[in-house]
Amino acid sequence: MGDHALPPGDWKEGDHVPHVVSWQFLLGILVTLLCLTALTVIAAKVHLGSTLNVGVALAIATVKATLVAAFFMHLYWDKPINTVILLFSLALLSLFLGFSLLDGMQYQDSVIKDYAYRQMTEKNYKGGWDPAAALEAHHHDAGHGDDAGHGEDATHGEDDKVEDDGH
Repeated sequence: MGDHALPPGDWKEGDHVPHVVSWQFLLGILVTLLCLTALTVIAAKVHLGSTLNVGVALAIATVKATLVAAFFMHLYWDKPINTVILLFSLALLSLFLGFSLLDGMQYQDSVIKDYAYRQMTEKNYKGGWDPAAALEAHHHDAGHGDDAGHGEDATHGEDDKVEDDGH
């Protein structure tokens, strides 16, 4: 019979023993996780800026993951080295994600406005859609050409579209 099957009276100091957690405690953790999930949904509907929205979502997800790892996976009652390994892994993940978020605004100038929409509806544009012309128009709209201001909403003039004759 292995050590894990010993009755409670035969456990020695240092043995890995099971710990029983009450269903009320686990239910409390579950309710907390559900509340944090609702908070995530609410936070997603509030526009705080793309970087701050991501930060809030990651913070809530970190709290939820910590609760799951600590109590549902019993890390709270496990050897401390396992907690150190988990925290080190999370720190590296945060570092990698942080570095990838640092340059988020560096390439925004080269994003072609309305690129995906035009790709999906290419047949509706006269003679197809020319990415080079779109990039030039984007630079013009963004103030890199004339003194044109920034346009947040994509506008499509009536003269940009042609009738679909079924071809």
